[in-house]
Amino acid sequence: EHAHQGDPEACYALGLMNIAGIDATPSLDEGLRWLRKAAENLPSAQFALGELHRRGVGVETSSCQAVAWFQKAAAQNLCEAEFALGHAYEYGYGVERSFLQAKTYYARAHEHGAIDVEIPRQRVARHLALLHGRDPISSPREERP
Repeated sequence: EHAHQGDPEACYALGLMNIAGIDATPSLDEGLRWLRKAAENLPSAQFALGELHRRGVGVETSSCQAVAWFQKAAAQNLCEAEFALGHAYEYGYGVERSFLQAKTYYARAHEHGAIDVEIPRQRVARHLALLHGRDPISSPREERP
């Protein structure tokens, strides 16, 4: 009932339930309709639509569309979307590859509560160091006073 009144959280939950077939026959079309309604205001619904586009579930596979949804959710500090954008920029999925942008989004994801972000952050830092002519593994570290 709350979904029919426009409650974004209820629309999101109903969308996921329709896609998964919980309490009803699975319906991607109906689930997508509710997720799109929720995505007008809810970052987690925006992220979910990005994931569906990334994987091609119920919609055409499109890294560009996935990134567009991730950017909307990341603009509202959703750490999962920030992490997804870090990954997209690191590998050039749907965007021009940019280790600097990847570093920025991984840092934001970490700042907003993402776990397991340290390995990608280190990987990107190594890429940036190599691009700047430094070998991060064999370069001596600065001594601290």
